[in-house]
Amino acid sequence: MDCKAKTTIRSGTIMMHSKLPIHIRYHCMFIMATTTKAVSAKDMQQRLGMKRYEPVWYMMQKIRNAMGQVNAEVKLTGMVEFDDSYFTAHKKEKDPHGHLFNRGRGSVRKQPVLVAVETINRSQSKKRKDLDKNTRAGFLRMQHLPDLTGKTYSKQAKRLLSKNAFVFTDANPSYNAIAPHVSEHQSKKVEPKNASKALPWVHIAISNAKRVFLGVYHHLSDLWLQSYLEEFCYKFNNRFNRNEIVSQLLKTAALNRLY
Repeated sequence: MDCKAKTTIRSGTIMMHSKLPIHIRYHCMFIMATTTKAVSAKDMQQRLGMKRYEPVWYMMQKIRNAMGQVNAEVKLTGMVEFDDSYFTAHKKEKDPHGHLFNRGRGSVRKQPVLVAVETINRSQSKKRKDLDKNTRAGFLRMQHLPDLTGKTYSKQAKRLLSKNAFVFTDANPSYNAIAPHVSEHQSKKVEPKNASKALPWVHIAISNAKRVFLGVYHHLSDLWLQSYLEEFCYKFNNRFNRNEIVSQLLKTAALNRLY
């Protein structure tokens, strides 16, 4: 360099300002990308032979940010199922009187998450018994929401969906705000017991994600919920691309600062 400033191969990457060896980070990325479900930070600490828990946890969060960078390049197209759900994730601010620890939309134990997934018709007959149509899931996006207003849905639809998307939702009036951002929006009023049949792949994705979080992590904070959602979506979207899932993550981690 003309300025003769000293730099390292870590500069401008997620490994910048970290004392952890590079091979430890590469090993961690390999494990996170290739495991079918997820790995807790405590489990990762034991696998890597690290003495302290905190550096491993922060390293994994930066890797999840890299996964989120890859997900951000994906815009859903074609037929898309669009819905929301509540995930168990605690807020740091707790109500001393316990008024917010009730069930339903007012509970601080539940965080609203938008879920959108492509629905693709199968070219071969491989129909699941729990589905009315012979389809499979395409790309998946999940987004932690600050609220459930039409303005929020409009903003997320513009960010997550392509202009030629054909979106299916339930009859929630707030979903009408996504219509200007897509090719067509079709809403249908369904009974709660039949929701999984009307939007099958959304509910399958929600069920699988909740099962992974419940089985692996003892406690999730609302502050970091999005990063765990990004990890789940990254693995889901690359489930048919196992040969390149690690190299794609390494490339993103090496070319982006992400902190």
